Amino acid sequence: MSLVNEIQAMNPVYNKWYMDDGGIVGDIELLQKVWDLIKSRGPELGLHLNASKCEWSWLNPECKLPCPIRNGNVDADQIKLVPHAEIQMLGVPLGSDHFVSDFVSKKLLGRLSATVDKLVDFEDSQAATYLLRVSYSIVRAVHFMRTVPLSQWVEQAKTFDSMVRKAIEDILGCPMSDLTFAQASLTPKLGGLGLRKTVEHADLAFFASWHESQLTAHETWTPRADQPKSYLPQKQASFNFDTSMHAYLVDQAPNDREAQRLRRSAQPHACGYITATPSSEDGYDTVMKPRIFRVAVLYRLGLAVIPEPIPCPLCEQPINVFGDHATCCAKSGDLIVRHNAIRNLVDNIAAHGMLAPVMEKKGILGPTSGRRPGDVSIPLWSQGKGLAIDVAVTSPLTLSSVRLPEPCEEYAVSQKHKKYDLSFEGTEYRHGVRDLGRDQRGRPGRAPLPLSLCSKAPRPRAQLVLRPRLGPPVLHPAAHGFPVDLDSHRWPRVPRAHARCSSCQRLGTHPHHCCLSHHPIHPHHLHDSPHCHDYRT
Repeated sequence: MSLVNEIQAMNPVYNKWYMDDGGIVGDIELLQKVWDLIKSRGPELGLHLNASKCEWSWLNPECKLPCPIRNGNVDADQIKLVPHAEIQMLGVPLGSDHFVSDFVSKKLLGRLSATVDKLVDFEDSQAATYLLRVSYSIVRAVHFMRTVPLSQWVEQAKTFDSMVRKAIEDILGCPMSDLTFAQASLTPKLGGLGLRKTVEHADLAFFASWHESQLTAHETWTPRADQPKSYLPQKQASFNFDTSMHAYLVDQAPNDREAQRLRRSAQPHACGYITATPSSEDGYDTVMKPRIFRVAVLYRLGLAVIPEPIPCPLCEQPINVFGDHATCCAKSGDLIVRHNAIRNLVDNIAAHGMLAPVMEKKGILGPTSGRRPGDVSIPLWSQGKGLAIDVAVTSPLTLSSVRLPEPCEEYAVSQKHKKYDLSFEGTEYRHGVRDLGRDQRGRPGRAPLPLSLCSKAPRPRAQLVLRPRLGPPVLHPAAHGFPVDLDSHRWPRVPRAHARCSSCQRLGTHPHHCCLSHHPIHPHHLHDSPHCHDYRT
């Protein structure tokens, strides 16, 4: 830093350094002094000049003179003379438009085609899509997006976007229209696949970088003519663009069904199977079979999942090419299977939180005709009252729901709360309109598609948070914490008061010495115990 300050004291036109890479602009006499200073003072600071890696450029494009600074008599040890049109610094081309476009083409597109072709050949379409999103799409172009104006490499940006589009079409085995790929280009939070287009986001990234670099340099620069006056970070600017594009797609939707599909695909956590790391290291909860993944993505993008409409083999109702009827057919028993899967999941989460949940608890509403409004009941939740959670599997694409802005909430109010709220008065369970989640377009075969969670809940409010990369979903009540080791992503397992020994099947609440495992078993041991055994309730 002291050396940089000494150079700055000479009043150069430009003096910027990044680690040991520096750029200095000034007249010949000043640059000669800087050279001598670095050569004499640098070694004691660990900075040794390598003339063959240094570059000299004349700012006058017409000047063809050699570099005036000599380093010995060996030509290989001299400072390299770089033409004005070919100047670059730190991997950023600063020369002519032709040089910049060729530079970007070589660095960005050089080996990308061969690499993307290998992704297409993956037998695992989920892993291929994940790698395309996080390693080979717009992330590869961010360096140039933030450092080079798009006008200098717009053709290369279009070519890059075309390669990404072809790759995802080949991975899914389905061509996309411009509107479909426009949805795929959105962030997963808004119903897309995260394959953003460089031509749409490059200017946003460049202007954000311009403002941030100016602040870092503590200087005042002259804005470009096409530059917005207000500053937005790249992340926020790109999200704002995606939000506008999503609204445009909803507005351009050909029918109510498509508009509702776009709206529900942008609901919280509906992108879980898109953003989850497809790794089996912590189990198979985030891994999907290739065909299941492709069908889920096609359904998310509004593409056909079957070639032509067919009658349902169970109820004879028509199944359209999008497969909507398969998500709500009442004759297949699939609704019950999905309902019970979510009920068991919520019960398991509450059990991990040591809330002592009870499934299908009877008598909540007193001596009634067997009504059980609590699929999962928590005896003590808040203010001495319990919590009854009612799970409902719904579809936002049915004729009765397709025009509703919030079909899950509407179902909760009209079907659940209307039926049970008055009956809760005077019971040990509090009630109120609190939804645990919204209907989501999840992945078929793994999670309900879509699902609704309606609850009779008091304050404090509960929220179902899906964390596919950290393991099981987490129920976060305001007054309760959960034991979880975020470093190892392993969850302590605390069995209920009455637990079965996994070896001898003995049921009890007290420690015992298992006659089969020869290890002491205690109903309150943790899963990480050296004598751990799985308990079955």
